Amino acid sequence: MEKEFKEIMQLFEEMRNEDAWCLMEELGEKGYAPAQYKLGVRYLNGFWTEQSYDEAIEWFTMAAEQGYAPAQNALGDCYFFGNGVEQDQAKAAELFRKAAEQGHAEAQFNLGQCYLDSDDLENDMVKAAEWFLKAAEQGYIDAQFWIADFYEKGIGVKQDMAKAAEWFRMLAERGDETAQKRLKDILEKDKNYISE
Repeated sequence: MEKEFKEIMQLFEEMRNEDAWCLMEELGEKGYAPAQYKLGVRYLNGFWTEQSYDEAIEWFTMAAEQGYAPAQNALGDCYFFGNGVEQDQAKAAELFRKAAEQGHAEAQFNLGQCYLDSDDLENDMVKAAEWFLKAAEQGYIDAQFWIADFYEKGIGVKQDMAKAAEWFRMLAERGDETAQKRLKDILEKDKNYISE
């Protein structure tokens, strides 16, 4: 089924979307989790079809039940925000955790956000920092900003201005103006915080 999936993705690149979606649905009905996930995204966003949260949830659930991390993360988002399902942040966190434990960077970040500020989970800055760091180390930009902030302020981790500066520097080099300002502020306090 992987070969079929790649061929379908090629159809998208060739702008043969109608054909691609028909074949994607056939592959999803055969139980191929990546296709089911793509169909969930299609219905969630209304790509070449009418938006349908019910359809999106159905496809995401089929893929998530097979342990497909992107679908677990997407379904977690639906539960977190109440898109197509009753809002349930504890269920969202459970789904984010399943995907995060498989190394899915966005899910790691989302789980960190749950520990940071969720109505259904006890706020735990140490766990938030742990998950932000895992996502940051994979290059997830939002997580890099949060972990830099946590190191600068000593939230959930021991305060470490050198580590904060390193993370802010990575972001600043990408053109992030807020990170550039935060890095400048750190360096004005002590120029030893940046390793060469």
